[in-house]
Amino acid sequence: MIVLVKVLADEVNIGYHELVDKVVCEVNGVRISRIEDLVRAFEENRGRYHVIRDSKGFELVLDRRKAVESTKRILQKYRIPADRSQDLGRSHTVSEKVGEGRPGTAE
Repeated sequence: MIVLVKVLADEVNIGYHELVDKVVCEVNGVRISRIEDLVRAFEENRGRYHVIRDSKGFELVLDRRKAVESTKRILQKYRIPADRSQDLGRSHTVSEKVGEGRPGTAE
C-alpha cells in the first residue's frame, strides 16, 4: 500500500495542498501496490498529465512537464536531498539538472 502523506506545497500543485493520508491506488492508469509500481508509472508516462487516483476515486491531476520542471525547486525548498531512495534507481538530486538522464522526463 502506498500512502500520500502530504503534498509539498508549490505552484505546480495548487489546490492539492490540503490533501493528507490518501491511499494511492492508481497512477496514470497503472494499478499501484508497491513503491516500484509508483516509480514506474510516473517514469513511463508519456501523456500530458500525471493522474493519481486514491482509494475513494478522487483524482489529483498534474501537468507532467510542469511537475518534472518543478522537481528540483521543490527538493531545494523543502531541503530534500533526492526524490527517491537509492534502491529505487536513478533519482533527481538538488545538485543536478532536472529532466536529464531519466526516462519519461523530456518531451
